[in-house]
Amino acid sequence: MVVYPNVCHAFSLQEKVAESEAVHAVDTWQQLKQRLGPNRRVFCFLHPCLPGEPLVVLHTALMNTIPADMHSILQPEPQPQQAPFLGQQQQEQQQVACFYSISSTQPGLSGVDLGNSLIKRVAKQLLAELPQLQDLVTLSPIPGFREWLTIRLRQEAATAAEAHDGHALGLDAGPPLLLEAEVSQIAAIVVQQQAQQGRQCTTAGAAPRRAAAATALLHLIQDARYAVACGVV
Repeated sequence: MVVYPNVCHAFSLQEKVAESEAVHAVDTWQQLKQRLGPNRRVFCFLHPCLPGEPLVVLHTALMNTIPADMHSILQPEPQPQQAPFLGQQQQEQQQVACFYSISSTQPGLSGVDLGNSLIKRVAKQLLAELPQLQDLVTLSPIPGFREWLTIRLRQEAATAAEAHDGHALGLDAGPPLLLEAEVSQIAAIVVQQQAQQGRQCTTAGAAPRRAAAATALLHLIQDARYAVACGVV
């Protein structure tokens, strides 16, 4: 396990951990300190032939509940004086271990599934160290998910627009992406936001509501800030 050192000459491995982070960039020393803080753990696979050179890096957050997004993991928080280990009372509150980022640092090892082996070892170690843990979860980006979702939302909006114009649905339209309850909730937000901006948005009828909801989500996932916060890549 990697810890945040108290002396400057011990930063070599920590710097490599920061540089190798391919999912959620580490931009400052303060961010690195947080990643190695009392409720965060960073584990590495090392090999004697490459001393001090991490092969795979796994970032883990110890939390009270399963996180809903990356913001709850990456946001700055107060750091207890006794780092990097949790006090006994605080340890007993941690019931979730979330593996939120894993990176391979060696292109030559592409195709070698070291990450799976590292996660299994880390899970075993954490359960032995913190027996009160109830859930081991992942909160990692799904490669290609945003592209797939963009295509499906465009199809959803186009299909709804065709239905509103009176055209028959194609046989390849498939089942709708959004549930009716989701469409109603998103369309209501769209109408409210448009009203606040002094603009009128008509979503009367099922088809206009579905088109408005799909279009709103499409604009949202194309926002880079959303992609970073939620790990949609």
